[in-house]
Amino acid sequence: MIGPANGGLYQITVDFIKGKYTVTPITGLNPIPANLFIVGDATAGQWSNPVPLPTQQFKQLSNGEFQISIPLTTAKSYLFLPVNGDWSHKYGGASATGGDLLADSSVPSSNTPAPATTGNYLLYVNFFTLKYTVTKQ
Repeated sequence: MIGPANGGLYQITVDFIKGKYTVTPITGLNPIPANLFIVGDATAGQWSNPVPLPTQQFKQLSNGEFQISIPLTTAKSYLFLPVNGDWSHKYGGASATGGDLLADSSVPSSNTPAPATTGNYLLYVNFFTLKYTVTKQ
């Protein structure tokens, strides 16, 4: 099997009945980070960067999916960082409940707003679909 002309992440779909396969590039933010951390005054670690480990490091579910269960404080904000201790790249969104994942200068100047109620939340970030969700636990 000959590989694609360009490097990157690809989805390979195999149809065993027809004896065919397709190789499709995965779109999204490129490169997809190997790690993800949360920083902000909505978290226990506040805006201290590097963030406290392991409490503010996401669990990696796949090459482009991350999840964390964390307490968040209302009327505050946060950001996602791919490198702990580094402000050069950041991700976030405009909604307290989730939505489009934004990168660097596209993140609102007020950062990602915390939910309306203080409590424990499950945050899910998907770099393939460029979406994030915030679910009260």
